[in-house]
Amino acid sequence: MLIAVDAKRYLFNRTGLGNYARRWVHILASRSTDTEILLCTPSVPKPAPELPQHCRLFSAGIRKFLYREWFITHQLNRQAVDLYHGLSNELPFSSRQMHCRKLVSIHDLIFKRYPNFYPLADRTIYDLKSRYACKHADLIIATSETTAADIQTYYRIPAARIRVVYQDVAPDFFSLPEKFLPSMLNAPYFLFVSSFTGRKNHAVLIEALERIHKQIDHHLVLAGAGGPTLETCRRLAQSLGIGERVHFYPNISQEALLQLYRNADGFLLPSGFEGFGIPLAEAMAAQIPSAASDISVFRELGRDTCLYFQPGERDSVAEAMLRLLMPEQRAQLIPLMRERARLFSADALWRNIKEVYGLC
Repeated sequence: MLIAVDAKRYLFNRTGLGNYARRWVHILASRSTDTEILLCTPSVPKPAPELPQHCRLFSAGIRKFLYREWFITHQLNRQAVDLYHGLSNELPFSSRQMHCRKLVSIHDLIFKRYPNFYPLADRTIYDLKSRYACKHADLIIATSETTAADIQTYYRIPAARIRVVYQDVAPDFFSLPEKFLPSMLNAPYFLFVSSFTGRKNHAVLIEALERIHKQIDHHLVLAGAGGPTLETCRRLAQSLGIGERVHFYPNISQEALLQLYRNADGFLLPSGFEGFGIPLAEAMAAQIPSAASDISVFRELGRDTCLYFQPGERDSVAEAMLRLLMPEQRAQLIPLMRERARLFSADALWRNIKEVYGLC
């Protein structure tokens, strides 16, 4: 089978959507030896990346918009591609003329639920692309039941055209390294991993720690891609008198991130809304007792493997932090997490890829 994928995120995004694209392609390439994969891109990063076996870059060297939205269809038809997969919420606007099966992965429709988080121009573009992709894809891959429900609600797409496929967790999270972080982080800590943006609600974790910092010795570690709320959070921690108890690690390496997971006593997810929630799946794989906002997608992913608190309420978060440290609570959660994490394994994703692609 000859499969083409949109490689924009694969090649140029080092975080969420890029990780999703790379994991999907790498599993497909490593487990389907009779499949060739075209990574479609208008330009090639320098230096050119090392690609998995059975993958090759497919580039035209012309202007991005013309290539990604129009010219690519003509090229792929000439290549006699069997399937095209838009890995990040979009299909080319010319995809109606593609002579192949078309799939699109929809990660979330947060711009529809919470438009105030996005500038008007951005949410207009996101809506245009997502609506078009959902209308013209032969199959829509939703990253969660929550996202699938939003697709049906906002775009009136029948459930029969949607398939929920959970993202997998990188194998390293199932067997974390034994190496410990430097002595500056020898203190016990809670961990949250996310980009520093408003809807992630970092501030409520800082406020919750301030409420209980005299009761426990734990610190708070915030890691992830830098963003507009990073400096605001730094100032908040200082203003509350707990600056030395809150540690910021923006844009850290994967090795350092794995070490942060390895040594965490508890994992916290205060987001107000998500389309999936890969950090929760990673925490389950790493068997870190977790507490998350009581929102639909975290309930869907976590079930009874973690604790839940009221989104944005610091007292509720503080109570959950204290409960995570109780030995009996931890003994109850860890075995449940170990079992639930199998849903987010590479084996589980491969089974789903075979079904949605129609591979033998």
